[in-house]
Amino acid sequence: MTHTFAFTLRIEFIRFKRPQALYETISFTIFKLHILMKKLLTPFLFILSINLNAQIDTTIGCDAPKNVTKNYKLLAHHLCDDLDTDSQKVNAIYNWVTHQINYDVKSIHRAKLRSDKPNQVLKRGKTICGGYADLITAMCNEVGVRALTIIGYYKDWKFDEGDKFFIPNHAWNAVMLDNKWEYLDATAGAGYTSLEPNWFQKLMGKINKKKLYTASKPKFVKAYDPKPFLPAIEEFRLERLPADPLWQLSDTSLPLKVFESGKKNIVAFNKNYAQPKQFSVKLSDIQQLKWDERVLESAERTYAFNPRYTSMLARKKYVVATRQAVKAINKSDKSAGRNLLGKAKKELDETKNIQLEQKKTIINETALLKQKNKDKTASFKKYKQKLDRDNKQKLSAIKVKRKQAKAAIGLIDRKRTSLKKKAVPNSVQTISGIKTMSTSKPATNPGLLRLSDSILARSTRLEKLSKQRNQLVATIQNLEEENKSIIGEAANYYSVADSLLYKETVARFEMNDDYDPEVILPQGDLKEVRYSKLNPTIEKFLKNYDSIKTAYKTLLALQTSRESIYKNNLKSIEQYKRQNDKNKDIVSRYSPTISKAQEVRTDYLASLNSYEQSMKNHINIFEVLQKAHDRELEFTRLMNLAEDKRNELEADKIKEDTEWLKAANKKTKKICTQTKKEADRLFKLRHDKKQKRWEKELKKMEASTKSDE
Repeated sequence: MTHTFAFTLRIEFIRFKRPQALYETISFTIFKLHILMKKLLTPFLFILSINLNAQIDTTIGCDAPKNVTKNYKLLAHHLCDDLDTDSQKVNAIYNWVTHQINYDVKSIHRAKLRSDKPNQVLKRGKTICGGYADLITAMCNEVGVRALTIIGYYKDWKFDEGDKFFIPNHAWNAVMLDNKWEYLDATAGAGYTSLEPNWFQKLMGKINKKKLYTASKPKFVKAYDPKPFLPAIEEFRLERLPADPLWQLSDTSLPLKVFESGKKNIVAFNKNYAQPKQFSVKLSDIQQLKWDERVLESAERTYAFNPRYTSMLARKKYVVATRQAVKAINKSDKSAGRNLLGKAKKELDETKNIQLEQKKTIINETALLKQKNKDKTASFKKYKQKLDRDNKQKLSAIKVKRKQAKAAIGLIDRKRTSLKKKAVPNSVQTISGIKTMSTSKPATNPGLLRLSDSILARSTRLEKLSKQRNQLVATIQNLEEENKSIIGEAANYYSVADSLLYKETVARFEMNDDYDPEVILPQGDLKEVRYSKLNPTIEKFLKNYDSIKTAYKTLLALQTSRESIYKNNLKSIEQYKRQNDKNKDIVSRYSPTISKAQEVRTDYLASLNSYEQSMKNHINIFEVLQKAHDRELEFTRLMNLAEDKRNELEADKIKEDTEWLKAANKKTKKICTQTKKEADRLFKLRHDKKQKRWEKELKKMEASTKSDE
């Protein structure tokens, strides 16, 4: 029975290529989505199934009057007597059972064993896989359709590729239709188990202001599914494999190790080596055997297929022992009977010994499963720790850069305010407005020479600063363009990483772990995208940002120097004019210097505005990046929640399975002990001449051997 881990995720998706970050909040519930898709698609699939391949008719057999629903024989005839073909009969039986019988979640989660006979299943209205299968077998046989309960290996939610099966864990049916054996799995067709909180749990969660993702215990969700009815043989054995390889319905048996290795290898094996073989005289003969006869016929073959399945040998020895005991009791010669009874008791002792060995296997297997469960969680925690550390480091660096950018904007505002307060040379000013002293000094005057040299030196300095300014502007433009391209590239990586994290999160809430391909594949791709592509890209972006900021600081310092030099040059030219107005080379520089000083002031303000805009743009990007990394931390938080729940559920499942196996083991040993005592008692009755009593007891014992434990 499959778990659906219902949960709600609130995820913000940021698209970097748009002018502003776009956030889409999604309320995602796997359980509701699962049900919704079934409601939408199932009617279409039903019609398609009926029209194209007549596999299943969903309209027949879904209901029956109460007076026939407590007896499988009456129910089978009510459903099938008016139907023409075996296919229709099996179809009606499958529909009724999957609509009316619930999966017994409580029973499967306790170690107490129960054997549900068909009528017991009908009275209780619920059962587990063996009960479903036995009920369908009984009903089909009652209306003349050949059917058999198949026990085998099923990959449940906690199965990991490479895990080893050592005992069957599921049951389904094989039915003969149109001279072909087909499969059906009513357990899977009836619904699934869910951990979605119920309305009361959700209400209490709201009252306590605590987000509730799962219920504490699984519950059965009735959801009729036609797909497990007569599925394709190749598809069916991707997840299910009979314990007896003869019932694989294939011309070549799929080895158990291939089945355990994973879907990819199974598909390859089916393609290269196996074709369906759904008719066999031997299978038909086996179907007609009684339970104990089938055990004797299949035990060695089943054990050879999976040597870990030692219980099958124990079962065979038990059947042999009970038969020998019956023969011993029937022996008229007391001495010969006692010898035969001794052999029977020896077989029972060997059966108990097999069970003792199996108990050791169970203990060892349980220890391995517990350790693997711990390893899964440890692997995830290590992965999460690395990813969270990387995200937090990125967040820390981004927050520092964002703070720096805001500080830069504050500095720019102060510089702009200060600059606007400073006077700028007016173009109305002319050199003619400056009067020269009545006795002008000659150009060769040492003081004037020093002035003229200073003016010329500053002019040369200004030319160099102008070139440096142009180089800085070009550098800033190149860096800005490069960062624009880098953030576009990073946006693609973030989008891919986002999708992979989302996919992995959903997979983990569906009970997958670090050993499952549903997690391994997106996790591997994420590591490649994140550490090999995204991180270097963001590091380059942040490095360029630092270079841009440094370049702007240098540019502003240069602009300050240029403005100061032009101001000083104007003062020097005015001073020179007051002492000498004959040197036109110096005097004529006045008006161009005023114009240049005005251009520098305008350029300075433009540089401040450009710097400010650059910092604002980077702040916006930093905010988007910060939300992106916050979102990734939220993903890992949700994954951590899912992993903790998976670990808890798997630990509980391992414990439950172990207790169930130990209980089954203990029951078998108890049966062996009781059988020995009963054989001794009946043997004594037989040879004490209590004819009627021992014959009555013998019939009871023979009947018990026909029932599987």
